[in-house]
Amino acid sequence: MIVKYVPQDTHDAHMTPERIRRIQEKAAVDPRLARAIARGGALVLCGNRLIAQAHLETTYNIDVGPPTDQKNSGRCWIYGSLNLLRLSVPDYYSTMNTDNDDKKAPTSSHAESPKAKPDEKGATKFSFSQNFVAFWDKFERANYFLDRIVAYRDLDVLDQRMIALLENYYKDGGEWDYFVNIVEKHGIVPTFAMPETTFSGNSDRYMELLSSYLRTAGGRLHKKLQEENPPKLEIAKFCDDVLAKVYEVLCCYLGVPPETFLWRPEKGPFEVLTPTEFYAKSTCDLSQKVHLVDFPFVAYGTRVEVEDKGNVVGANPLSAYNVPIADMKAAARASIKAGDAVVVLCEIKKHDKDKSLLSTDNNSLEQFFRFDKHALTKGDMLRYRGTEIAHLMLLVGCDDSDELRCTPGSQQALPDTMEPLWKFENSHGADGHLLFATDKWMDEYAYGFVVDRKHLQDQTAQLVANSTTAYLKPWDVFGRV
Repeated sequence: MIVKYVPQDTHDAHMTPERIRRIQEKAAVDPRLARAIARGGALVLCGNRLIAQAHLETTYNIDVGPPTDQKNSGRCWIYGSLNLLRLSVPDYYSTMNTDNDDKKAPTSSHAESPKAKPDEKGATKFSFSQNFVAFWDKFERANYFLDRIVAYRDLDVLDQRMIALLENYYKDGGEWDYFVNIVEKHGIVPTFAMPETTFSGNSDRYMELLSSYLRTAGGRLHKKLQEENPPKLEIAKFCDDVLAKVYEVLCCYLGVPPETFLWRPEKGPFEVLTPTEFYAKSTCDLSQKVHLVDFPFVAYGTRVEVEDKGNVVGANPLSAYNVPIADMKAAARASIKAGDAVVVLCEIKKHDKDKSLLSTDNNSLEQFFRFDKHALTKGDMLRYRGTEIAHLMLLVGCDDSDELRCTPGSQQALPDTMEPLWKFENSHGADGHLLFATDKWMDEYAYGFVVDRKHLQDQTAQLVANSTTAYLKPWDVFGRV
């Protein structure tokens, strides 16, 4: 029996004419200003006139190579993570040119490498195949989805776990743990071995198709489990039949993933390699990377893990160590100074997307309309969905924490660009290749860092080593990544 929820009646919320009149008096609308804003005139209020492109520079920098472009897809987590690997393994990989994204995907299981061609600056345009990682993530994620359907066989379809699985699981976005799971199981390949396709960068077409198909198949399986209680062999056959269709769709839209490919290192003859053998030749030890988050609504020194949230059955769940943002930034600065880039999970607001500087002052409209945007803490903004973890970039530059580039004036505060800055590699093509951020923006909108364990400060390393685990629900803000 479904019991009706009766909310508490704490005040009279009816919108009476008298109440409308009181609200209108409080609003104090200037009709001329309202007409100007309605016609787009408020756009001049966005941004800071003291901010200039020439101001945007950082003291410590890492060369990120040529820009990458995720296009109209949610694969930022794949691009940023692969760019981290690209920077970490220059000796073996950097001799090959794989700048041929426009070529059609190979139809055979054996791809051949092109001749190396240095770019204009003499650096080689090497990149890993983002399409390869995306293919296996979508395939493995479909299997994980079906596994959860079986695990939830006793739950009602309106149970919150079922709703979270059906509505928010099978999508293009991802996280660091998802990337590690795919790479450690399926390996990596150069771009030429599995290049971009028309739909890899425009993923809505096949993602909508597969999401709908999986929900339907999941519904059939869930009903069968509840009504018929089939044996394990029948369940396995049903799942394999569904996954065969998923594989077929992925091959049509993304291309067939290569089983082997030809590779010629800087010295020596050609090699026939599998994707896992290619990954094994890297010098990047993903096991030494530590995923840190700043979730003020959970006790610091806690390892947070999302229940029933992953992309590979039996592999790493979605988890991280919760530490203060100051500790995260200290580890990031140490990493950048040592030449190691840092993966950052964050949110970029709409008013930031056409700017080179990410700043808390970018949205002057909030100030103009006198919104109290600091009424909630960073943690509460996440929990009440005022912000979300929606983007991943690679941190490749920073200033010292106390660095200022000019002397403050007597009457005016320093513009944001004169305070310590951070520099990101952003996977949105040449125009959006590099973004800068203020220290205040990092405090407010940076939620997760992936750094090498050796760059942790002593107190942060102790927090990680002595942490206890807190389990978050699949519909938690971390689980909605």
